[in-house]
Amino acid sequence: MSAVDNLAYPDSPYQIVSYRFGKPVELPAGQGGLAMRTWCPARARRSTLAPMVGVDGQPALYGWGEAAIVLPPGDHVVEIQYVEPLASKEVTIRAGEVTPLEYAASRDAIAPGSLGAPPQRAAGTPLLPIGLAIVAALFVFNIGLAVLVAGAHVSLGVAAPALAVMAAGIVVGTVLRTRRGPARRGTR
Repeated sequence: MSAVDNLAYPDSPYQIVSYRFGKPVELPAGQGGLAMRTWCPARARRSTLAPMVGVDGQPALYGWGEAAIVLPPGDHVVEIQYVEPLASKEVTIRAGEVTPLEYAASRDAIAPGSLGAPPQRAAGTPLLPIGLAIVAALFVFNIGLAVLVAGAHVSLGVAAPALAVMAAGIVVGTVLRTRRGPARRGTR
């Protein structure tokens, strides 16, 4: 089984051919190609979820990697989706030419992925590790402060309100970032 067989959606109406970015591809006469690359940062949360690439409402590719989709000349809408549509872009395909397009999944589950001409950058930040590091540092600081104030009789009740405020701050920051996200979805 080739890499193309792994990427081709089982019931796709499109012909899928092997392709490596920057390398020539043989296309049937009168047809064009869409060179599609999908990738995900190594430590992204979505690394186990593979995207589906659709063209004009029909499935074409599924998974991470590179392949070319043979298409008739004209305008086509390319859409990336997991469970629901995440990004779409209109592309113009010309006979005998290959149009490159790249989808980079986000680093986190909040930011949208990036779809456009290569190279694309993965959006988002690793919020969970950063948030946990901040919470841990503030927890240690609060325990140290409690030891200074209360002496050796420290209870977690002294640090609990500070932890609750920090957790609320992370939640509020995540919600605000999520509300900003949809306005940036789509092309970049």
